[in-house]
Amino acid sequence: MAEKTHSKINICNKLSDIPCKYINKELKKLYKEEFIRFKKTNHGEDVFLNIKKKREIENEIEDKLNKLYGFH
Repeated sequence: MAEKTHSKINICNKLSDIPCKYINKELKKLYKEEFIRFKKTNHGEDVFLNIKKKREIENEIEDKLNKLYGFH
């Protein structure tokens, strides 16, 4: 399976209601927790999920959705 990356700039543009400096701060936190990786490209840095943490990422998403929608 090919690695799917997204540029930091595109992430900021898609989440335009959130200031980019906050998005970058959260991306750094995710990087420190090893959930994401950065890849330098000609157009800046791209972001991709760390496949080695797939199960942990899935669990984190499931927990967040359960809290959001009140599932137990």
